[in-house]
Amino acid sequence: AYASFLRYRLPHAQGPSVVAISSAKIAGYDGIVALGSQRSSTGAVERCAFLIPELNHRFVGTGDLFASLLLAHFDKSNHVLCPALRQVLVTMNRIATYSAENDSGDGELRLIDCQDMIAREDDKDTPIQSIPLN
Repeated sequence: AYASFLRYRLPHAQGPSVVAISSAKIAGYDGIVALGSQRSSTGAVERCAFLIPELNHRFVGTGDLFASLLLAHFDKSNHVLCPALRQVLVTMNRIATYSAENDSGDGELRLIDCQDMIAREDDKDTPIQSIPLN
């Protein structure tokens, strides 16, 4: 899947200029990989990939949170996908880590407790790593 993503333009061939994959398990990587690809109006394609530590928890609402954060950060970044995707992953990792540490067994993200994390826009102290693309 990863190699295909890097070489093949299938997501863009279907019409969208922006494609973000929130999580993929890819052989050779210890964690979850997030992938982004953006095609400009000139046809140039910029791709990015990030390695995210995998938590041993399952939460309700992570897809909704990912989508809403991506929309907000994509808009703030003047529609540049890769920095927006990185900020989304940093924020989601903080929220998921906090929620896992404060889990009451209901699988809920602790969004109310994490409001400051959602508003925070730095990427200090994050385990999110950029993966070099060849």
